[in-house]
Amino acid sequence: MAFKFNQYGATVNLQSGNGSILISEHGGRVIGVSVGGSPNLLWVNPNLETVLEDGGFNVGGLRVWISPERNFFYKNPDAFKGWFCPGELDPGNFKIVNFAKSSAALESKFKLRDVLNNELLGVAIVRDMVLEDVEDGGLAIHVRESLTASGFHKSRVSLWALAQVYPGRRNTGTVVVPVKRKAEPIHYFGLIPKNRLKATDYHIAFLIDGNHICKLGVKPEDLRFKGYASIGYFAEAPWSDGDAFIITMETCCAPRFQAECLDVAKADPEGAKAAVQSYNSGPNAEWLKFGEIELQFPASTLIDGLQFSTVSYTVKAYVGSLEKILEKFREVLKSPDIYPFQ
Repeated sequence: MAFKFNQYGATVNLQSGNGSILISEHGGRVIGVSVGGSPNLLWVNPNLETVLEDGGFNVGGLRVWISPERNFFYKNPDAFKGWFCPGELDPGNFKIVNFAKSSAALESKFKLRDVLNNELLGVAIVRDMVLEDVEDGGLAIHVRESLTASGFHKSRVSLWALAQVYPGRRNTGTVVVPVKRKAEPIHYFGLIPKNRLKATDYHIAFLIDGNHICKLGVKPEDLRFKGYASIGYFAEAPWSDGDAFIITMETCCAPRFQAECLDVAKADPEGAKAAVQSYNSGPNAEWLKFGEIELQFPASTLIDGLQFSTVSYTVKAYVGSLEKILEKFREVLKSPDIYPFQ
């Protein structure tokens, strides 16, 4: 995979005892995660060469975007119509500015239009990543995102982290968000069918299969601890019967209340906003079946005519037998009653 990306920007491979990750300048992505020699645990577009040739954004992997989506990703933001991905942001013009065996930093500077407020912002993003082994053969990617924005009057921005994942065996995967009791999910794009959503005293679960476009949101007020958020993905390994893998994201930089959240729901722009989100694609071509696990971060800080935001989060990955990995999933997300979608 690296040779394909090398034609469109440099790549760097970070290694540790338990695995490795591949980072690409195209999109400033972590484009590959391997644990113990496993196949890639992140979704990568099977039509990769065409997307790269066209300068497209949807290559897959772990990326950073700017929120709120309504302001920057719609040609007609009032009506939520004409979705597009601004090329200045993604794939952008990221450059690897520093790297070592287990760490790397990328930087991108660009102009980005807030379509809703008709303002052109000057933006800089720096991504710092460190790879580390964790117990039981797992892998951790510690990420720090730093943003600076200028040239605004009305625009407010926040950082937004997204990891793309693929459905596992039987075209099924399970997203889990730990929550308080009686948490109420936000149906971001419209009503999520009942067979795609589960809620218990410990978590909200969401089906990933790439067959129905829908998006889950969880309010900061429904998280177990103020300012701390986590989300995880479990799937049976498509490459080996009886094995499974998990990917989790966790942060102590989550929004604490509604006033810190910027991303409004398409289905109800005046309603509650989310600190944690998950997206299911479809129904598209077979090669576009994927899901996303996402963290929304607090609105940037305003100082002397500039906006600043620095956040950190950790992505963890584990691979192993189905029973062992399901138990690890419950342990990491502190939800003993997780039962994946079948």
